[in-house]
Amino acid sequence: GGDSGSLVVTANESANPVGLLFAGSSTSTIVNRIDLVFSQLASNVCDGCTAVVGLSVDGKAPVADTTAPSFSSGSVAADGTTVTVTFDEELLAASPPPGSAFVVTSSSGEVSGTAAAVSISGPVVTFTLSSALEEGETATLAYTPPASDPRIQDAAGNLTASFSGEAVANNTVAPDTTAPSFSSGSIAADGTTVRVTFDEELAASAAPPGSAFEVTGTVSGSVFGTTDAVLISGTVVIFTLSSALEEGETATLAYTPPASDPRIQDAAGNLTASFSGEAVANNTVAAGSTMHVGDLDGVSTKLQRGAWSAEVTITVHDAAEAAVSGATVTGTFTQNGDTIGPRSCTTGDAGTCTIDSGKFPNNSGNATFTVDSVTHTLNYDLGANHDPDGDSDGTTIDLSK
Repeated sequence: GGDSGSLVVTANESANPVGLLFAGSSTSTIVNRIDLVFSQLASNVCDGCTAVVGLSVDGKAPVADTTAPSFSSGSVAADGTTVTVTFDEELLAASPPPGSAFVVTSSSGEVSGTAAAVSISGPVVTFTLSSALEEGETATLAYTPPASDPRIQDAAGNLTASFSGEAVANNTVAPDTTAPSFSSGSIAADGTTVRVTFDEELAASAAPPGSAFEVTGTVSGSVFGTTDAVLISGTVVIFTLSSALEEGETATLAYTPPASDPRIQDAAGNLTASFSGEAVANNTVAAGSTMHVGDLDGVSTKLQRGAWSAEVTITVHDAAEAAVSGATVTGTFTQNGDTIGPRSCTTGDAGTCTIDSGKFPNNSGNATFTVDSVTHTLNYDLGANHDPDGDSDGTTIDLSK
């Protein structure tokens, strides 16, 4: 038992001091070692003392801390100016010298710390260089203590001596000074949507108006983007032309940055310079030059004695998704390996027609319908087949009883 701070001694006739009570219970006792207590008293009570008079542990006077902190390691951060120096013991945080007491030497010369006081946390000193190091160069550190405090020291007042030539890790990363440049471009099938790819990531928050871009076609001439802001995603810029290009004409792209932001740039603020004459792929498809299946819908009908049949309605569109009349659609029904067809129909004004399977060979088992061909004066573009409601891929649809 006892109060916190009570002296704990050995349980014999000599009653030698062991420590000062910190905490305890009926089964354990936690103390602060008496030699460490005396050592702290020696450093706090008198400058330069080696012992506190009249105090001893097992007949030995406690020894004061007389060892100064010494350099352990150091590094320069990615910004090239923030330096972290680690010493081999805790430092006195209340005694931060100016950063100018430190000098970093590299292949580009000597750079001293700024006049601002360093930051001290535990054994670590942090300061800022007056100018940045270069990426990849080797660096060493020197320290010259000021003539008077504040200076690097420990809690006992032991001053770190001057040192030099200590290697520090240089983690400087050269700042990005390269602006994004044009990589490729293309015009979509609609003749107005332009996609431009640059050679690095762009700042999405700096989207200029589409009118900063100009496409020149060999037939259409000069066509500017609309005044709407462009869409920026990663390395890609997308904008809309004020009018469509013609199918087959050759096209080039030009960009003239506005006088002020928003302008095409990277995250570091490097601005893309004006450019012109960059070739872009013109994928414009003239309205009505091709056609495709724009929808497949199937309906099943139950017949007598468990039999069944199906009807499939086919919709045909041109490249502009307008209805195509007079197109002949040919397709085949398949059930359990058996085929019905081919069978055909011709689209009306709405671009639709219907093909009836008739009675399927088997009363059980699902079936499919596949478009084999579509004929018209327009060219059939099989790869453009699609289905807006997702119940088919525009070419084949599954049918169930």
